Amino acid sequence: AAYIKNYDVANHSNPVIVKELEIKGSYVTSRMIGNKTYAIFNEYASPSFPRPLYSVDGVVRDFSPNEINYIDEPFESTQFTTVLGLDINDLNKTESRKVILSSGASNVFVSSDNAYVTYTSYNYYYPVWSAYQDVLMTQFDNGTIDKIKAIDAANLSEWRKDKLKVQVANTFMDSLSETQRNDLYNKIYEGENAIRESSQRQFETTVIHKFSLGDAIGYIGKGNVPGHVLNQFSMDEANNYFRIATTTGQVSQNEKNNAKVGNALYVLNSTLGVVGKLEELAPGETIYSARFMGNRAYLVTFKKVDPLFVIGLDDPTKPTLLGKLKIPGYSDYLHPYDETHLIGIGKDATPAETGDFAWYRGVKLSLFDVGDVSHPVELSSFKIGDRGTDSYALSDHHAFLFNRVSNLLVVPITLA
Repeated sequence: AAYIKNYDVANHSNPVIVKELEIKGSYVTSRMIGNKTYAIFNEYASPSFPRPLYSVDGVVRDFSPNEINYIDEPFESTQFTTVLGLDINDLNKTESRKVILSSGASNVFVSSDNAYVTYTSYNYYYPVWSAYQDVLMTQFDNGTIDKIKAIDAANLSEWRKDKLKVQVANTFMDSLSETQRNDLYNKIYEGENAIRESSQRQFETTVIHKFSLGDAIGYIGKGNVPGHVLNQFSMDEANNYFRIATTTGQVSQNEKNNAKVGNALYVLNSTLGVVGKLEELAPGETIYSARFMGNRAYLVTFKKVDPLFVIGLDDPTKPTLLGKLKIPGYSDYLHPYDETHLIGIGKDATPAETGDFAWYRGVKLSLFDVGDVSHPVELSSFKIGDRGTDSYALSDHHAFLFNRVSNLLVVPITLA
């Protein structure tokens, strides 16, 4: 179970719990905006627990079925995602809530007005109807063709239609001889592989669910973009546009696979329709860190050397690559110093003498000047330790302390 506990700490020696929520599920993340606290939870749905549950001070709060927004999409797993809101100034007020039945929450971005809940859908293993269609349409009998036409005419989402048509095709093939069936399945398998080779993006998708925040929590809708998202800093909202940077595929030692890896930045409107995109960034590399600052986005990718990309977002419909800087190493986290300077923390690296990769070294702090967007510069760097040196700040930004007024930067280090 997960919890939200509210304490009265007026008497420091004797803090008192004044309100406690227990949620049957797992905690994802939370934010405090003014006097409102919002928290997001996942809970697996099953016949034993057909609705999400939580309690307030031991009293169960149940959901009626019509309070649950069902999202029509192919699920890897079926989970309730619950967003709860509390008014800290009035704990007697009933908490606001909204729940959707979908594939759960993974990475979350929250603005002052909205929460964007994302997860990655991997459809690599789903049968591809178009491959079945290419191989079998000339083989089908009239009865099978009629069944497929009836599915096409039905008021269903496209992914459901494809799934049903594949079932019809498999039933047809069950009526064939084993030799015929195996021959057709081999051709279908080859067709599926060819389709996946040519359009990998459609098989790895980040699904985005948008919630409005306030005294009441509303569900706005969903959108999707190709690839997977790294973390909350790969997302941003500005002027009613949602911006997100993603990587498609995974970098590995297989150079053939790496040829399919790419990075992109997408801009979505207030209803989560894609209105702008910049694709094919750093082919064969993956995003290690991202930061949005006003009408600029900064991305760090890595495989052998560290390109820092500067992307212009003045026109949301036309994200533009303005400049890039290549230096050894990479940044896991980017932090704004001021409007024209960034701090990066990550690992130093030495390019391998042979092979398209680099050897990690110690922790590296960098100060970047991005005032000239077409020519970003690393003004200075500070390297700590040797290979094996690490910092919690590389994976958790809460471990990174920077106070410009005090001229202070603090990070914890495990030194090797």
